[in-house]
Amino acid sequence: MEGMIPLPTVDEKKKVVEDVKKDRRYNVDPSLLDIKLIKKMIEDLITRDYLERDEKNPKTFKYLARFR
Repeated sequence: MEGMIPLPTVDEKKKVVEDVKKDRRYNVDPSLLDIKLIKKMIEDLITRDYLERDEKNPKTFKYLARFR
């Protein structure tokens, strides 16, 4: 039939799904490393008394002003 686009075969679909999973993995891995680095930096600032967690909301941080 003219103008019809054939559907991909099952093997073609599987290959596309596998390729997409690989591509996503290469994008997600660096993002996870960035998140881990940020978390490490925040924990370091807490240890050095630049930040503290809010007692009522542990997902919130308070900046501790340091005057020298």
